[in-house]
Amino acid sequence: MVIIVGGGVSGLAAGIRLLRGGEAVTVIEMCHAAGGNLCGWVRDGYTIDNCIHWLTGTTDGELRKIWEETGILSGDTGIHRPEYLYRSYGAGGHISFYRDPERTRDEARAALGRASAPFMKFIDSCERCAEDGGTGFSSRARRMLSAARYAPRDLSSLAASMKNPLAGAAMTDLLTGEYSSLGLHMLYSAFIRGNADIPLGGSVAAAERMKNRFLSLGGTLRLGETVETVIISNSAARGVRLTSGEEIRGDGVILALDPRVAFGRLLPGTLMPEKLAGIYTRPTAYPVFSAVQIAFSHPTDTLPFRGICGVPVRPLAFGGRVLRRLTVREFSYEKDFAPPGQTVLQCMLFTHAGESRAWIDLRRDDPGLYRLKKRDISSAVADRLSEYFGTDALGVLDVWTPATYNRYFGSHLGAFMSFALTGHAIPRKIEPAVPGVRRLLLAGQWTTPPGGLPSAVYSGYAAADAALDLI
Repeated sequence: MVIIVGGGVSGLAAGIRLLRGGEAVTVIEMCHAAGGNLCGWVRDGYTIDNCIHWLTGTTDGELRKIWEETGILSGDTGIHRPEYLYRSYGAGGHISFYRDPERTRDEARAALGRASAPFMKFIDSCERCAEDGGTGFSSRARRMLSAARYAPRDLSSLAASMKNPLAGAAMTDLLTGEYSSLGLHMLYSAFIRGNADIPLGGSVAAAERMKNRFLSLGGTLRLGETVETVIISNSAARGVRLTSGEEIRGDGVILALDPRVAFGRLLPGTLMPEKLAGIYTRPTAYPVFSAVQIAFSHPTDTLPFRGICGVPVRPLAFGGRVLRRLTVREFSYEKDFAPPGQTVLQCMLFTHAGESRAWIDLRRDDPGLYRLKKRDISSAVADRLSEYFGTDALGVLDVWTPATYNRYFGSHLGAFMSFALTGHAIPRKIEPAVPGVRRLLLAGQWTTPPGGLPSAVYSGYAAADAALDLI
């Protein structure tokens, strides 16, 4: 039997892979629901979705096969296919990243005029990479070269090169400006191909399907239980001890959780693989982001926009900087997420490592002030969105912060993804094996930057394959 510590996406993926390979598996999860960050919750009759903004591989390819193997998608899962990936508003109009790139170019010409050339160059490159034809080496090489030009540049740098405020905003509205331009390039290319859409039911339904797939294959899932330590004997992992004192023995252990929890709480910090420890010491090359997120209610019939949009707002002081744009996502396509006639809007304010740590410390040291700060930021965001959209119908449903992620998932600095891609360093994949300890393996998005659902599943598969080779 293989014991997996952590019932998030990577842990469940590893368990499913092992079960399909004929191994018995027990997954131990400290929360009372499986799925980890692939989750959501209900406030006042509204469903708040924490994870899936889009899902690459919704139509075909290797990822589609993996989603079906793990249950994240099934044959009858409905897919929401929005008209555009997102839209940026500003002086001169708006720019939408349509599924048809020619529509995007037409809209950009109207909004940007003569300043549209740098923006068009980016769209042209995304379209080339989205082409299905040309499978020969030279064709693939041209597409790879076109995309690779954007890897060393972060989105802020790309925005500055646009030479137009609206075009620049369009580069940074969806992802933080420090993120590599390649991330946006790859996402829009997949969207053009029709392979980056949204499964209906959101994160909660996807997590439930994944859990059910694991259980249907014969896996054992123990929820609401916490591992105290990994049992090591003769330089090999032999099992785990729970905080209840119970010992569970097995043929191997996979740690599918934040490495800062694994090495330091369950195991000595000195056992962390050197390559992984080195990433933590390079915060400029491998920064960690989190966010303060706010969910609002709003009447569906008076929604001021559809999909995901970025808008200019009155300056907002936040985390030692001034925000002049906010990005909002609406869920009107999810009919069960809100009472009749209503929908959910969500707004994300990215936080750097220092800001994230401050939120975590504030909640620990002064819970009252922490709640007050959440109230103040949600009111400030609501005021500015109301001013821009000319509506007073926004009602605050919930506010969650880096402290929330740290509290429920133990995640380093409250991050909901792993190390971000910035263009300042090549992502460093961490092998599953832990040097010096046999039959102890790592999984999780932290081992495959920049994280997210594909990274989490791939890492779970890699750990499971390594375990099958060992056992």
